[in-house]
Amino acid sequence: MFFLNKFSKKSRLILCSILFLIIFLIVIGIIIKIRNHKNDNNMKKIKIATALETTRAFLEDNLKPELKKDNIDLEVIYKGNSYRETNQLLQNDKDVIAILDSHLVFAKNTLQKSNNSMSEDVMIAQPFYLSKIGFYTLDARILQIQNQIQSQIKINNITDLQNAIINLLTQNQPNQVINKIKILVCSDPIQKVLSFLFLQQMGLIHLKQGLQADNVILNPNDFKIPNHIEIVEEISLKELHNKFQNDNSIHFFINYPGVLGTKKQLFKLFTSLIIPSDIKNPIYDYTISLIVKTKDINSEKVKILKEALRKQHLIDYMNKRNSLYLEMIPVEKMDQISERINQKYNS
Repeated sequence: MFFLNKFSKKSRLILCSILFLIIFLIVIGIIIKIRNHKNDNNMKKIKIATALETTRAFLEDNLKPELKKDNIDLEVIYKGNSYRETNQLLQNDKDVIAILDSHLVFAKNTLQKSNNSMSEDVMIAQPFYLSKIGFYTLDARILQIQNQIQSQIKINNITDLQNAIINLLTQNQPNQVINKIKILVCSDPIQKVLSFLFLQQMGLIHLKQGLQADNVILNPNDFKIPNHIEIVEEISLKELHNKFQNDNSIHFFINYPGVLGTKKQLFKLFTSLIIPSDIKNPIYDYTISLIVKTKDINSEKVKILKEALRKQHLIDYMNKRNSLYLEMIPVEKMDQISERINQKYNS
């Protein structure tokens, strides 16, 4: 370093200090990089799959950073609206420990339809939320109903609709053809039962006499459809709104707000599913849940996910952000709901 002799003693001291500082910072940077690399290698990795955009956003933007605080790396596999595909991933990808987009009724049905003798049974590790499915219409279709029954009262809500139906039945003469109220639902038996439970909640249809809904696995034939209601069917949830728009004789359709996405703005939300207070209500069977293979229910990774999903600030965030579309399951009800549904569908 003979070139330093050209500088004054003070200048040499400053240059040496700068050089030392640069070397020190380089060494510190290398140490941090090595340490971070070691941490990355030592991080516990958890892989989860979902077909729901709402859930994907929550997992990546909220749960992933939360788990990273505990040196856990969450990998999210997103298969937009391909629920059967995520259920198949749970079976076929040994690294996928759980899915968070389905209810157990659907997961069990998918398992049965696969006809794969190697498939492993599944169960709920923890309930997540209930979707506030919607009863959608258009103002023009409501006007049709009013004209059909010659009602002077405007139909604005479900109570008005119930009163209009009473008037329709009261005015009906013997042998007179009833102008039916047409409701479009998905024809898939699982979705159909949920739609029928929603219609039952609205008082538009009823369970057949003698059925105890909380104790049995329901099917569409368990419901009694009155003469003034006509159920119209469409095989695909994603095509319900198109069928409704293209058939002016249909008055209402039932769908998930998440499936409709931005298209829900095209329709009038007449009413939404009311979340029952009684956890024995069969509507809870359709809770979107953390679903795992039965053999993994007590695994460390599942326990980590369950603990993280019970954090109140995450639950509050989801409720606040999605209050129109879903309701998170309260922590104090989680274990009871899991136990009841698992027992009902795994007995």
